[in-house]
Amino acid sequence: MYDLALAIWMIIVLIVMLNGCAAGVIAILHIRRSTMRRGSRVAIAAAVTGFLPVSLVIPFAIADLGPTGSEGPLVVFLGLTMILGVGMLFSLPGALILARKLEAPGEEYRAFE
Repeated sequence: MYDLALAIWMIIVLIVMLNGCAAGVIAILHIRRSTMRRGSRVAIAAAVTGFLPVSLVIPFAIADLGPTGSEGPLVVFLGLTMILGVGMLFSLPGALILARKLEAPGEEYRAFE
């Protein structure tokens, strides 16, 4: 029971961290690329943030790709793609909320309250 509670807690912390990272990327893109549309900023922030969990798994995937079978690289690619998709999906709320808050004229100061 303790292991399940710890796993759930770690998943919640990971989701909060992904949302915070996506919000930070949105803020950076808002400052640097103010002419970019909101949708493209959200997509870039979600992709960058979704790549973070993938970057933790890539060394293990490369080390496991020895001369095993011909399906090994395909399975690793599909696994990494699924991790990227889940990371992007979980980072979308933070990116969308902050992008909307920063788009409102004169309301930039409220985005970090």
